[in-house]
Amino acid sequence: MKEGEIQSIDKTISEINAAAESVADALKGRLQAILNHFENGNASIMARKTDVAPSVILNYFPDSSKPTTPSFKVIAKILIAYPDVSAEWLLRGEGDMLLTPVLPEEEKEQIRYKAENSVLKQLLKAREEQITDLRYIVSILKQGS
Repeated sequence: MKEGEIQSIDKTISEINAAAESVADALKGRLQAILNHFENGNASIMARKTDVAPSVILNYFPDSSKPTTPSFKVIAKILIAYPDVSAEWLLRGEGDMLLTPVLPEEEKEQIRYKAENSVLKQLLKAREEQITDLRYIVSILKQGS
């Protein structure tokens, strides 16, 4: 290889490394956003949910004394522990952080009430059927006595 080609390759490698460092820094910022959004900045809770040591989680953030970049295994654990987080957003920074929109508390409450109402209606219907069956059994028993 010629000297010029080696220098060109070295420059390309340097550019790739710089780009990778930039991507890693952005990823760490997105991890901080997840931590703040879901756990109010409490790394211990995230550590428990992801089965990753708290010290390892803390090393992903800029103020760490030992800053590191998360492994694929840790990223996978985070995506499993936080299924509402978009993998596309976490890995590439594209799209919204959350797969589903965040609903106002009032809408969440209405959805819960509707779900509870539906369950209660089903339970009531089952009880009414049981009462009907018991009335039938009582009428048969009265006839037999």
